[in-house]
Amino acid sequence: MSVNNDVVLVGDMNIDLMQTTDRFVCRYESVLSEHNLSKCIFDYTTVEPLGNIWTKSCIDHIFIRANRCISSAIITYKFSDHYAVAASLGIKSVHKKII
Repeated sequence: MSVNNDVVLVGDMNIDLMQTTDRFVCRYESVLSEHNLSKCIFDYTTVEPLGNIWTKSCIDHIFIRANRCISSAIITYKFSDHYAVAASLGIKSVHKKII
């Protein structure tokens, strides 16, 4: 993959980005940064009760490498045990007429 290509990395990575001092998290973010991928999600993506306490983590990620403005969001409606994450890439549709 060319370093000039736009790239979007999205997934339930099970790596809690809120654990900023964890060595594995730091290495994960460092490797992505070395490939010019920027983090788009900065808050908790799962909030669940565990007995009488609430657990929170940011394990659903969007990283992007693109030369365009984007916006991202965490949709805090509980479709599942995780919140949904979304990004708007500002991609314009290209319609080609085939003759």
